[in-house]
Amino acid sequence: MKQKFLKIILYLLLAFFIIVFVKNAWMGDDAFITMRTVDNFVNGYGLRFNIAERVQSFTHPLWMMLISFFYFTTREPYYTVLAISMVLSIYVMYRFLFETSKNRYSLFLGFTILLASKAFIDYTSSGLENPLTYLFIILFCAEYFKDDKRSGSFFWLSFIAGLAMLNRLDTILLFFPALLYRFFKGENIGRKFIYGFIAILPLIFWEIFSLLYYGFPFPNTYYAKMAGTVIPLYEYLLRGVIYFWDSLTMDPITLISIALIAGMAFYEKRWKAIILILGAILYLLYVLKAGGDFMSGRFFSAPLFLCVLTFVRYFKLKKERASIFIILIALYSIVSPYSPIFSGSDYRLDRVIIWEKLDDEKGILDERAYYPGTGLLRILQGEELENYGLVERAKNYSKDDDSTRLFTVISGMQAYYAPRTIHFVDYVGLTDALVSRMSPVNPHDWRIGHIEKDFPEGYFQTLAFDENVIADEGISQFYEKMSLIVREDIFASGRIKEIFKVNTGQYDYLIGDN
Repeated sequence: MKQKFLKIILYLLLAFFIIVFVKNAWMGDDAFITMRTVDNFVNGYGLRFNIAERVQSFTHPLWMMLISFFYFTTREPYYTVLAISMVLSIYVMYRFLFETSKNRYSLFLGFTILLASKAFIDYTSSGLENPLTYLFIILFCAEYFKDDKRSGSFFWLSFIAGLAMLNRLDTILLFFPALLYRFFKGENIGRKFIYGFIAILPLIFWEIFSLLYYGFPFPNTYYAKMAGTVIPLYEYLLRGVIYFWDSLTMDPITLISIALIAGMAFYEKRWKAIILILGAILYLLYVLKAGGDFMSGRFFSAPLFLCVLTFVRYFKLKKERASIFIILIALYSIVSPYSPIFSGSDYRLDRVIIWEKLDDEKGILDERAYYPGTGLLRILQGEELENYGLVERAKNYSKDDDSTRLFTVISGMQAYYAPRTIHFVDYVGLTDALVSRMSPVNPHDWRIGHIEKDFPEGYFQTLAFDENVIADEGISQFYEKMSLIVREDIFASGRIKEIFKVNTGQYDYLIGDN
């Protein structure tokens, strides 16, 4: 009877999660950058943002391919992506509730933490790859929890981690300590090495494809945000500290929970738990070094989920202690203006408290509040999808408009709804292979994720009239190399050689510090 009653409670918790998901569901502008590529791909233009150039403007190949599979049938961006996110999130939460914990009180507390975490709930939707990352985390942990040291188990751990990397490369940090532990634990290390190599073949094939098709192993956003800049490390670390502080002020449940769970594991010397938590710590250090992000909380959702899974599996809480924590979290959720549990269609910037960042604005935003017009509840109530008028403006573009449009920052929604004949280029270089490699305008005054670059003189005219009139001789020559890679036929004469030379830095002298 007790088991049956517990099952009813778990189903009620799952239903409550679905309600919270619907209340908080939204779609970020960046998701539409991927959607423009998906639409181009489905309509035969290739995996590209602008149809004239092969540039990987997305960071999540597997997520992009999953969306493309369903978009091929629906040809609709908003409900398609949210439906995929919802199905994945419900499945993940079902497995979390019914298959993870051996202690119901730890499970109840873990569930409360996830529901109260703005980072976790915000990115169960958003149109970004987080729901698929959650899936791979729970699948990986389910295999790890079996404590099976056979080479076959290592194959599945490697396979799941490889798919997670195909979804987003940096997630390998979450799984690396556990993979390393399982690799050396037990026998047949040689066989494990072979199995591990076979398991990551999908990722290897994608990297080969990326080099051949795009000309580069990493997404263009990597080069725009990190590689080749002259920004000193301490500047990134400072932005990273601000990103952590932003999360602590807006969403303290997330980072405090990670810290407490990690502290418990080390204090009680739960080595199997510590190995998983080390993955979360590695990822947090990476986020710090990378300068955080402009989306508040986005990169804390995955390490939180990993830590909560570890907690509910390896820690047993008594009813009294779990009840105290649950009550405290509930009280916080009641008074917090950011609480996902009490959030709804009125969630927007003029409703919530906005914390002023250091030096006025370093660019960290509560993205869901910034794009209230993409909230699912608003759309269901009959409102039109909008992004401060940009969607309507894009829909009014002439279908045969073949102009080149220059923007400070690309708007994904405007780009998605605009005709494919329009070529978008921006000073940040997120979708442009040349601009992404230019030096920042000011290495001491920049926005994380949107580092404004020195736009080459004559480059806009070069794109608009398809004639190289770039003023700087070195950049002009570099553009010719890049143009061969991203514009000419994949098997054009000399292209493979230029791909090798550009990726090995043999032409860096042409752009210097530009």
